Amino acid sequence: MKTRSSVVLALFLVGSAASAQTGDQPNLVLTVFAGTTAGHGLWSVTGQPYCSETACNVTSPHDTFDLSRDVTSSLIAGVGATFFTSSHVGFHGEVSYMKLGFEDHCRDVFASISPRNAEICARANTTGLSSGAVVFSAGVLFRASATHAISPYVRGGVVLATYSTGTIEMPSFFLDPATQFPQPIGIYEDPNPKKAGFGLQLGAGFTSRLGPGYQARLEVRDLLVPLERTDGIAGDLREPPKATRLFHHIALVIGIDVVLEKKRGRRY
Repeated sequence: MKTRSSVVLALFLVGSAASAQTGDQPNLVLTVFAGTTAGHGLWSVTGQPYCSETACNVTSPHDTFDLSRDVTSSLIAGVGATFFTSSHVGFHGEVSYMKLGFEDHCRDVFASISPRNAEICARANTTGLSSGAVVFSAGVLFRASATHAISPYVRGGVVLATYSTGTIEMPSFFLDPATQFPQPIGIYEDPNPKKAGFGLQLGAGFTSRLGPGYQARLEVRDLLVPLERTDGIAGDLREPPKATRLFHHIALVIGIDVVLEKKRGRRY
């Protein structure tokens, strides 16, 4: 009987000590991350008249093109920091780079007597123009647990995206008959491309403790950034009307957290 009472007392003391202990609480976290983004359609134009001559008029040979552009799946990488003002709520800031690769499509619907027009359309499919966006974001993060080894979280905020090039210009080229050297020419021109715009970012994921001062992070995010798209047929100046809308960029990222500041958990 005395032995049974001793065992019960020992189990009670161990359980009480375990419940009194808590893990460390990260308060300031630096994150380095990289991942991949999904592609999407960007714009399309049906029945675009096109003339490749320097001075086009009603008697110049015109073709009719069907044009479209897709944003391909690509890479994203960056660095961020989170400062927690409480056990669950923190403020998050981040800067990242997202590559914007384009896949262009040109179909010569109506061929004129000008073989150059058809060549320009065919070569536009292989030009492979690309751009990139530097994205600055700030927002709020809510984590489920500050002290457990695995902690799910959600976050949201606003972003400012800056672009290296526009999303309207569609370049191509043809071979000069005399020299056989490539001569660049545009199907669409964009002298005033959009260089910046505001959007939103939403994310959900979890962190997993790796050891003292380090965490692994896995996150799915939706980056909504404004991109320009064509809004109709262009004239012989090759400058189509434009419109801006938010596009979803779904990304899967993995990262490493460096815990710069933490609140020690209870050890009693």
